[in-house]
Amino acid sequence: MKLQNFPGRTRGCPVPVILLALILGVKSELEQEDLHTSLRSFSLSTAENGLTIDVRGTQNTSLSKSRIYLYSLPVFPASLSIEFNPHAAEIEFDDHTQVLVVHVVKSSNVSIGISRDHFSDTIERSTFSTTQIHINPCSDGLDNDLNGFIDMADPECQSMETAATEQLEWTWSEGTGARGGFLEKLSLTSAAVSLNSRATTKSIVPLIQDDPLDCRWWPHTSSEGCPHWKQSPKNNSGRVIEPWDFLITDAISGRSQFENVSSQRLLSWNATVAEYETRSRSILVQDTYVLRAESMFVSTTVTLLTNTSATVEFVSNYGSFRLNSSAMWHLGNKRAGTLERNWTTVEACVYPFDGRAPMPARACMSAASAMGDATHFSVGVQCLTPIDPDTTEILYAYMDTPKNNKWPTSVSRWTMVLEPHVPVSVGMQLKFSTPPVGDTRADVVEAMERVVAPYVHNFQHVWGSVPQYCPTPSIAWEDAINYGLDRPNGCQCSLTNPDCSCWWHNGTKLYEEFNVDAATRSLPQYGVPYAIAWRPGVQSIHLTSDGSQCEFNPNADVLDPHQDAFWSHAVWSNMSTAAQAAGVQLGYGMRPTSEILTSTNTSATIIPDNTTVDGYRIVPGLCHNFEGWPAGMRGEQLQRHVARVDRLVARGFRAFYWDSYISPGRIAGARRVRQRHGDQLFIVRESSGDIDMLVMSIFPWYNEAAWTPQYASDHSHFARLLVPSGEVFFGELASPPPADDWLSSLSMHKGNSFMWAYMQTVHNASFHCELLRKSYANYVWRMSNYGEAKGCARFDPPTC
Repeated sequence: MKLQNFPGRTRGCPVPVILLALILGVKSELEQEDLHTSLRSFSLSTAENGLTIDVRGTQNTSLSKSRIYLYSLPVFPASLSIEFNPHAAEIEFDDHTQVLVVHVVKSSNVSIGISRDHFSDTIERSTFSTTQIHINPCSDGLDNDLNGFIDMADPECQSMETAATEQLEWTWSEGTGARGGFLEKLSLTSAAVSLNSRATTKSIVPLIQDDPLDCRWWPHTSSEGCPHWKQSPKNNSGRVIEPWDFLITDAISGRSQFENVSSQRLLSWNATVAEYETRSRSILVQDTYVLRAESMFVSTTVTLLTNTSATVEFVSNYGSFRLNSSAMWHLGNKRAGTLERNWTTVEACVYPFDGRAPMPARACMSAASAMGDATHFSVGVQCLTPIDPDTTEILYAYMDTPKNNKWPTSVSRWTMVLEPHVPVSVGMQLKFSTPPVGDTRADVVEAMERVVAPYVHNFQHVWGSVPQYCPTPSIAWEDAINYGLDRPNGCQCSLTNPDCSCWWHNGTKLYEEFNVDAATRSLPQYGVPYAIAWRPGVQSIHLTSDGSQCEFNPNADVLDPHQDAFWSHAVWSNMSTAAQAAGVQLGYGMRPTSEILTSTNTSATIIPDNTTVDGYRIVPGLCHNFEGWPAGMRGEQLQRHVARVDRLVARGFRAFYWDSYISPGRIAGARRVRQRHGDQLFIVRESSGDIDMLVMSIFPWYNEAAWTPQYASDHSHFARLLVPSGEVFFGELASPPPADDWLSSLSMHKGNSFMWAYMQTVHNASFHCELLRKSYANYVWRMSNYGEAKGCARFDPPTC
């Protein structure tokens, strides 16, 4: 039976898509009249004639069939599976299309399986034998009420049985006219019981308070005194016009239009719930605010009112926080989660991609941030809608500002790909807490961890917390392109001088290019198992039909015909064998998210051809970039990336640095490579991302402001909290950090490893030895934590 694959549509908080089809008798293909819907609620019941499945979709339609076709997409939040007694059902499964077809022939037990770990095949199952089957909406991995929250992250699922010592209270203003109502005041009431008198005292801490003299915040717009995080478009004369509230880009024409809010109004509010509505000509935004203990939940549902698909950008405001702007701490997303105890600069980033998404900011490590002071309160602002980097049609960004007029602010900004009249919801949680007991670093860390705990719990519930790769003590690095290039007439091959026709010296030996002798002589004594060379292949200008340069030579497996390995594949095995004999594995640096492609969509290359004068033939192409969102690295391009890694692994390479690996499809690419070559294969990607840490190491070397290393002394907090055994690499690359920062980085978190550029001058061998001994000690901790149970190889310690 040939099973037909049906594409599913996913969003920023993607839910499994179930497609139903009636199967009549024995068919060679499934019927074309397939019913499909986005899953909203799900129930099963058994009857004498078999199984009935009831799916409630976005339009509240009911679909019931006794024979079902089930297609569960491998996306968040869970893989939904249904199992039957095999003696009571006919089941067919196609490994290639991942399609399960079930025909239940009589009443039987049904097993519902929900995968709790996005990156494993482990499935938690419950078996039901009753006539009515119900999945608990607080543990089914689904956004059942379409409010942007799942399971225990949903305020409706949070238990109210235990009385909280801290409780939020608010006052809303009804407002007047088109400007509508607004949150006038939010405060935190804390109850304390005296041990002597047993009397209960209350303290009220103002958190957010309207201040019309400075600025007034509405949910998606603000008065002129407030900071705007909006584009300021220019008219034909170049004059900047008024900032917009909504930016709408039509999917068909590509034309963008700016719209301001036409109406905003408070629909209702009571002690714990407020409903708000904001409209422009093309957009309807509905916000539900819910208070639970010390948290304010904000569910934002956006509907496109036009008749064509569009990408929509807008902001969400939460008001000004009544903190002491001259003495605040801040947990941001630089360097995998930097804690600044004297916060003074604005931070903005976008999740889960970097600035090549339609936002002027670098990548967030996580979709959360926090701030506070020692005398007022702490607050964590966090997106709890799971956003899958591979499938998302939603981007989350934030801009935290330490001082706008008087008060600090946190503004969220959303970018969504919307279909006409199909609502999409996202969920935020603002968790408040009274100030720490002191102002030491330990006090601040405790306060920070408390207010970002919802993000941590939700992340680990959805994605997991244990890396899927084997631990690594450290790596070494060399920029191969700095060695061996011909530079005719004194020209320098560089990104700033792409017209230079640079070939490697004729007869260049790849063995020397990788500096194998130096690696095998120095690395074992320092306990460094991997040596990665960056850009050892042909210069890209020789592969492009127009002579242009494709940054960092992305067709990484293509060699220069002036290199010895181009003509003899034995060079590869001789080189890797020599390195492995000394305990060193060779690695390759490459950029997977761009590629030089021919007109027939194949990789540009150079091949031996004895019919030509030079003995080789160039098959040229043009440079294509796959970094952008939402297209990303998918389909054939992803397959070519995996095939390129296959060829390099076959040549003996066991470690990879993936430069600018930031696009959609990156998680799928890493997982596919691991499925083919095992978890011992070392992969480190440039930039950061919390979900990425589960499938590969990260290298967050730059910040959001410049393409230069920016070091902070108190970093990696999100990495430590979310994936405690995950690997974050730092070290000597470009401009090095202060020496004491290296040691403090390794001492602070056991997930950190040290990246040592072994070809750079060793000014202090004993200091490098101390660093790498500490890096190895962290590696031993990770091995005992999960690597040994996983069966990972143990590397030798430093002997220096």
